[in-house]
Amino acid sequence: MNKWLKSTALLLVGIAVACLAIEAGGRLAIRQERQALLVSPHLNWTAWHEYDPYLMWALQPNLEDAWQVFFFGERRVEWNVSTNDQRLRNPPIATKGDAYRILALGNSRTYGLGVADDETWPAKLQGALDAKADGAYEVINGGVTGYTAWQGLEYLRHYGLELQPDML
Repeated sequence: MNKWLKSTALLLVGIAVACLAIEAGGRLAIRQERQALLVSPHLNWTAWHEYDPYLMWALQPNLEDAWQVFFFGERRVEWNVSTNDQRLRNPPIATKGDAYRILALGNSRTYGLGVADDETWPAKLQGALDAKADGAYEVINGGVTGYTAWQGLEYLRHYGLELQPDML
């Protein structure tokens, strides 16, 4: 084999090894349990959201009175948010019993942007249903700020059906 052919083969092997190393490093980086969110830094979403492989982002689990702030035009609104271990703005969810289970999916309106946990519309619906028939219904708040209909469907496919809702 001539010198040029040996040099070319060595160069190609070196490039292949470098490409494999970059690919392996990239795959390891993607598998990190938590990844930074690529959203506007002024929202500080990483304080209460985390990366989700199916939904792009989801609420962090087990937040307790996490302080949030948002500007509605000139008006600054502050509120606290709590989440359960299933990353929902909801009290802990027990095993499905006899209660008729309603899963509310949606964006910031369902989530309750700007209001306390007990002021979201799913929480208000739970209160109204409890006043009529205490314990007969269970309303789960599956809303997340910024979600689209596509993310609602993906949430349902990957997580929501496990909750065994009777109604969406």
